[in-house]
Amino acid sequence: MVTDSEIEKQLNANAGDVILRQTAIQELKKLGEEYGLEHRQIQQAAAQFGMFLKQNSLSPINDATVAYIDSLIAAEKDKIAVGGNRIKLKALEADRAEYLVSASFSGSNDAEVAFL
Repeated sequence: MVTDSEIEKQLNANAGDVILRQTAIQELKKLGEEYGLEHRQIQQAAAQFGMFLKQNSLSPINDATVAYIDSLIAAEKDKIAVGGNRIKLKALEADRAEYLVSASFSGSNDAEVAFL
């Protein structure tokens, strides 16, 4: 068997490049999971804080989070109608659902009714 040292060097360099790319992909996936966890924690904290203010404030609290997300959803639907991407719409709809669940677990039985 004949081996060419130049080809062998190129193969080794490409193998290193593949490993480097795989490592970068794994780290990006891990970072994305961490950001998702942080996002859920922030949503839960916002829902709990909103319920706290609703129960303990001297003046009524207008929690407009769901209305704001609904306006973002409507804007995304308009963008999709002219060729936009559905990924952001799905993410916004998931955020809305998670917020409603978080708000309902924060101690208010009428959380979903109040936000709709």
